[in-house]
Amino acid sequence: MRHDYSAARSAAYRELWGEPATVVRESGPEFPQVDICVYPPRIGPHGIQLGHHTLVTAGMSDLAMTFPPGSNPPFHRAELVMYVSEPQEEHFRLLQFLAHHPHDASRYYVFGHTIPNAEPFFTDSELSVALLLASVVQWDARLPELLRLEVQPVQLLWVQPITARELSVKREQGLDALLDLFEQHGLPYVLDERRPSLV
Repeated sequence: MRHDYSAARSAAYRELWGEPATVVRESGPEFPQVDICVYPPRIGPHGIQLGHHTLVTAGMSDLAMTFPPGSNPPFHRAELVMYVSEPQEEHFRLLQFLAHHPHDASRYYVFGHTIPNAEPFFTDSELSVALLLASVVQWDARLPELLRLEVQPVQLLWVQPITARELSVKREQGLDALLDLFEQHGLPYVLDERRPSLV
């Protein structure tokens, strides 16, 4: 049985981000339907001007992810967020692909998960791997407090695209080593599609 969670999700999103400037609707027979809510630059909760656009999936959490029997996952349902200077079609395609992937493959996401792609996600870019992290925007990370579906909190996963060489650092040295590399180079949380690899 398919439930309609759109009202609860919209209410939680409205409290966090206000009204979207636009909603990119997914057309087609896919379930769940994953739309993209586009929120314009805004004044943050502490009066700080946030100059980026916030892109949030709406629909991925309609289905719980599939975890191995007997496991104790930190969360079952999730939505994705990405911070960009200007929304582009490539951003929407990436978010919708990532939102469908765990459901299509009967898999799951957790913090630190990486999803490699054969080709870069963006034109003239080296970024071909999606790294999923907790949002560094603390206000946004409140989503699980505001949205529960079937008594399950909905986690917000921040999509940080990285290069294949950066993925090698994570695989060989661990996630903390990669995050240290981000800090050393002052990697901004707003996506730079054309940035060079940090290694």
